[in-house]
Amino acid sequence: MDKRTILVISKNYSPILNIVKHIDDIEWIFLLPDYMNDTEEIETTSYQFTKINLKKIDEIIEVIDSYNISNIEGIISIEELYQETAAYLRAHYKTKGLKTEEIGKFRNKLIMKKFALEKKIKVPEFEILRNWEAAKEFLHKHNKVVIKPVSGVGSMSTFIVDSEKKLKSVIDNLKLNKEYIIEKYIDGDVYHIDSLIVNGNVLLNNVMKYETPAVEFKNIESLSAITLNDESLELILKNEAKRILRAFKVDNGVTHLEVFVSKGEIIFCEIAIRPGGSGIVEVIEGLYGVNLNEACILLQLEKNLNYSSKILKQKKHGGWTIIFSNQNGILKNIENEDKLLKNHGIYTVKHHYKLGERVSIPKWSSDSLTTITYVLDEYEKTKILSKNINDIINISIDKE
Repeated sequence: MDKRTILVISKNYSPILNIVKHIDDIEWIFLLPDYMNDTEEIETTSYQFTKINLKKIDEIIEVIDSYNISNIEGIISIEELYQETAAYLRAHYKTKGLKTEEIGKFRNKLIMKKFALEKKIKVPEFEILRNWEAAKEFLHKHNKVVIKPVSGVGSMSTFIVDSEKKLKSVIDNLKLNKEYIIEKYIDGDVYHIDSLIVNGNVLLNNVMKYETPAVEFKNIESLSAITLNDESLELILKNEAKRILRAFKVDNGVTHLEVFVSKGEIIFCEIAIRPGGSGIVEVIEGLYGVNLNEACILLQLEKNLNYSSKILKQKKHGGWTIIFSNQNGILKNIENEDKLLKNHGIYTVKHHYKLGERVSIPKWSSDSLTTITYVLDEYEKTKILSKNINDIINISIDKE
């Protein structure tokens, strides 16, 4: 019998390596984006890898076919940016997993919101961004709006607009080859709900509140989210998440859902069928002992999870903070990290750039310099640590 082959489409391949090295009965081939420079870690392994433009399907198929693989068992992707590519390839090679026609409601914001409406899920009022006049009329109706790409990733290319001047500036600078939606800005709290679903059962359903809405990331030094201290609201949000997951027919997988709570109403923002970014995976591992990246991969491989028969309970409180660059320049120094690590509850600290590397103002909410996660016994201590992180760690950048 031929050895089974799994294709992995990824930029952030490091956590995947840590998982697949424990699976012996599969040959792994990694397809990495052609602009990647740092491949040192995968070069130290025996895994085959190719750097290629992951947007050009014909070239990818040509490369895959050059391996002369007789048995492609599956195609894995845990990053939103490459989910459509993975879905197309699954259909082409007739492998298991989400195909092109199924991924749209998780990747295309227009399809997603229309689908939610059909399922009686409340969404912000929205429409396709057609032209200046229509956009101006929509702005006048709602006073404050959000413009985002239909096939965007996270908060990338997302704009908050509250004046005609800002609206014109945004529209004049939009990429002409992309489709955008314009929607009413919801004034309220924003929550992310991260779930693990196995055979239709929601085993893990973790709720966290953004301290600042993620769409505001361009105007702040850092972005944080922490667990809740309101059991009643938490239960309501978990039940709404379950309703949304049923509507979107998620039977197996890991999801990242965002909702607004405004004037007592829960309003759908968006849903992704992959683990959340920022420090969400690490925090949930600290709270539940479950790695969502690993769970996502194992479910895509249709392998059993050793916790698949029990509902996972939150053990403590926790949160994550990501720190942004406030200017373009060279990363000079990271001070007081030792002081930060002395704080009780710090779970992980990860720097995404080395000293001397060029950094820039973020293009999307997960485009950060540093990710810090923390897990503590009490909510109040968690909230205090979240607020104090910016005062503890000092990142200096030499302006270009």
